[in-house]
Amino acid sequence: MDSEIWSESQKKQREVEVRCERIYSSKTYELESCKSEREREQVLHLYRDVHRSYLESSLEGLPQGYSSLDASRPWIVYWITGSLSLLDVSPAPSMMRRVAEFFGRCQDSRGGIGGGPGQLPHLAPTYAAVNAMASLADPVIMEVFDRSATYAFLLRMKHPSGGFRMHEDGEVDIRATYCALSVAKILHILSPALTYRTAEFFGSCQTYEGGFGGEPFNEAHGGYTFCGTAGCALLNDYTHVNTDSLLAWVAHRQMATEGGFQGRCNKLVDACYSFWQGACLPILAERLAERKGGAGEDGRGVQNGNGGCGADSGEGDDAARGTGGAGFWSPEDLQRYLLLCCQDDMTGGFRDKPPMRKDLYHTFYSLAGLSLAQGGGPTVYGGKKNALERLDPVHGVRGDRLRKTLNHFSALPSVS
Repeated sequence: MDSEIWSESQKKQREVEVRCERIYSSKTYELESCKSEREREQVLHLYRDVHRSYLESSLEGLPQGYSSLDASRPWIVYWITGSLSLLDVSPAPSMMRRVAEFFGRCQDSRGGIGGGPGQLPHLAPTYAAVNAMASLADPVIMEVFDRSATYAFLLRMKHPSGGFRMHEDGEVDIRATYCALSVAKILHILSPALTYRTAEFFGSCQTYEGGFGGEPFNEAHGGYTFCGTAGCALLNDYTHVNTDSLLAWVAHRQMATEGGFQGRCNKLVDACYSFWQGACLPILAERLAERKGGAGEDGRGVQNGNGGCGADSGEGDDAARGTGGAGFWSPEDLQRYLLLCCQDDMTGGFRDKPPMRKDLYHTFYSLAGLSLAQGGGPTVYGGKKNALERLDPVHGVRGDRLRKTLNHFSALPSVS
C-alpha cells in the first residue's frame, strides 16, 4: 500500500494478511523439517475426529450463545447434518427420528417451515430443512414434508416481479427466489407458475460489477451472487445475465495473500464465502464448457444450452462440474487457507478467519468450500486422507444423497 495514511479497512486487511502470512511461514518451516510424506500429511491434516465430535455433540445440545438463533433452528440442523455428510458420518437412527419429529413440529399446516415450532413459515428455514433432509437422505424424514402444502406456500410467496417473498408480507429478494426454486426442485414440485418471469428477476439483480445484489440496484454480494448463479442454473436460463462479467467478479473475490474469498469488494476474507463464492465457479465452468461445445449464445455473452446443474443430477453432472472453474481461481490456495488458518484442530470446527472463534455456520460452509476446492483442482491439499464427499454446488448438498432424494420425490405423483 503506497498511501502514507491508511484507512481503517486497509489496517484491518493488513492485520489479517500478517496473521495468515505468519501461519503459512510457520507451516512451511514444519513441512521443510518433515522427513517423509506421512509426516507432511500430518502437518496438512483435516482433523476429522475432532470435527465429528464437535458436530455430534452440537446436535445433542448447544451452548447458551446459540439462543439468539432460536428462529434459525432448521439452519443449525442443516449446518450440522450437512457437515457430517461431507465427513461421511451419519447420525444414529434415534437422532434421525428426532430430526424428523422436529421438522414435523416446525411445518405449518398451510405449508412451509418456520424457524422453530409454532413460528411463522418462512422460505429460509424451509430451504434449510429440505437441505438437511437431502443431506441425510433418510426415508422417514422425507415423509415429513407435505408437498401439496409446500407448493401452495410457494405459490403464495410468488411475486408479480418474478421473484418470491420470504414470508407473508415479507421482502421480495434474490435469497427467497433461490430458496423457493431449490425447494421446489428437490421436492419435485417445480412448475411454470413458479418459474414465471423468474429469469428476468435474476437478471434485474445483476449489478454493473458483475455480481448480484439482493434486490435490483443493490451492491453485488457473495451470498446474493450465489443465489443468482445457482438460481439461473436451476432454471437452466441465463438469457438475462452477463456470465462473463459474473465470472470475472467472482474470480476476483479470491484474496491474493490469504487464498480465501471475500464477500464484497474491499472486505475481509471470510471462510463462509468458500462456498458462497466458490460454488459459483463450478456452476459457471459448466456453462463455459457448453459455450465451447457450441451451445447457443445471446447478445450479452450468455449461453443457452441444456445444462445439468441442479437438474436430476446423475454421474455425468459430477464429471461436468469436476473442472471446478480451474484456471479462473486457485483451489489449492483455498484449501490451504481453510486447513491452516480456519481449522480448530483442538476442539473441532472452523472459524471465519484467524483469530475468530469457530461456529457451526462457518464449519459447514468451510467444509462445503473445501469439498468444492478438492473437486476443482488436480490435487487434494494434504493428501487423499483429507478428501471429503463431493458436494453439489447448486443445492449445497452432498451429491450422491441429493440424487437419492431427487429420485425419491420424482417417483411420487405430481402436485398442482
